[in-house]
Amino acid sequence: MFHLIKRGRLFSARIRLSGWSKWRTFSLGVSDKRVAHELAENLVQKMERQAAGILPSDAVLDGASKRVSDHLAAFLAYVEGRGRTGTTLKAYRQYIPFVLQGSGWEYFGDITANSFEDWRALAKPRPTRRQSQNAGDDRTPARKGGSIEPSGGRRLSPKYLNDLLGYVRAFMNWAVRRHFLDVNPLRDVEPIKLRSGRGHRRALSRQELEKFFKCSPPERRAVYMASYFLGLRRTEMRRLKCGDFDLNSARPVVRIPGIVTKNAKPAVLDIPAGVIPALRFLCPSDKPPFAYGFSPFGIPNMETFRSDVAKAGICFKDAEERRFDFHALRLTLCTHLRIAGVSKRRAMAIMRLSSERLLDHVYFDDSQLSLADEMSKLPVFGFAGPAHGLSHGAISVGLGVA
Repeated sequence: MFHLIKRGRLFSARIRLSGWSKWRTFSLGVSDKRVAHELAENLVQKMERQAAGILPSDAVLDGASKRVSDHLAAFLAYVEGRGRTGTTLKAYRQYIPFVLQGSGWEYFGDITANSFEDWRALAKPRPTRRQSQNAGDDRTPARKGGSIEPSGGRRLSPKYLNDLLGYVRAFMNWAVRRHFLDVNPLRDVEPIKLRSGRGHRRALSRQELEKFFKCSPPERRAVYMASYFLGLRRTEMRRLKCGDFDLNSARPVVRIPGIVTKNAKPAVLDIPAGVIPALRFLCPSDKPPFAYGFSPFGIPNMETFRSDVAKAGICFKDAEERRFDFHALRLTLCTHLRIAGVSKRRAMAIMRLSSERLLDHVYFDDSQLSLADEMSKLPVFGFAGPAHGLSHGAISVGLGVA
């Protein structure tokens, strides 16, 4: 249903379709009434077809006409505007283009579940900066210390491929909400099933941890001790500055800004006395407060970390394929807190965890529990076996609680 109205010398159409709560006005931009009537009829027919799903909406048509890279720029601006952490924004910026380029997607119409699964089956790590320069290309380098680092013909790990699927799905879901797509083309893509036990970490005992610290050179020992005693993540340590550490007050603390933490919430952590000498080594009094706390030594990469672990006589992976990597220092801290009898609530506050599930199932290594003391609490029963040379019928058994 529509009727024409004239504003000045140009006609507009007032239209109300079935299901609309009110009339809407559309400028036709013409002064001839017969032309305006024909344009209005065509406009109503188009909108009815779009409402019935026979034709795609204008937003979908607009989305299909633009390159995916243009939409990605708008998506990144949207993510940044929502206040997501720098780590999340960096992941979207770095890894979504990696998938788009690898899958050969230039427009939304190119994106299909089959094309993604075909790319995933053959996906290889990107070259590092050094390899890119040697090869003469300018592709973005892979992250250090992760599963994306190349090693000959090595494939990307299943977990990492699942992470990439999640990043691209978030982009597609945004496009659906903006009506650039009718449905997410990757919604039915199944993640790769991970092998049981894959990716599990283990904690070190106090004796192993002490040996690990002693066998590491001072500049890395200070970093490892800071990670353990403060429960800091690698990404957090990279961005902390000397001014964030208050080592001279009666209550030494480290103030972690919200732009640094994983959950984007600022945190204040008490600094144990045992790690203060290491922090003074990293942040001497003559170092400016705006300088990064863990530079110039930096955070050891996986190759260096594994070398230090080997020097301490510790296996990087145990018999159950559980690994002791850098993040396992955080797991070790939580495990030691729980063994020491720290309450769940306090342990969650120290670890900055949001749920008991993380505390109990992710950041606790129950293999470090010593059960001998608990087993000694069981009652003791005496047992007298058969006397030498006697038949089984002459067994004498005495039972009594010791």
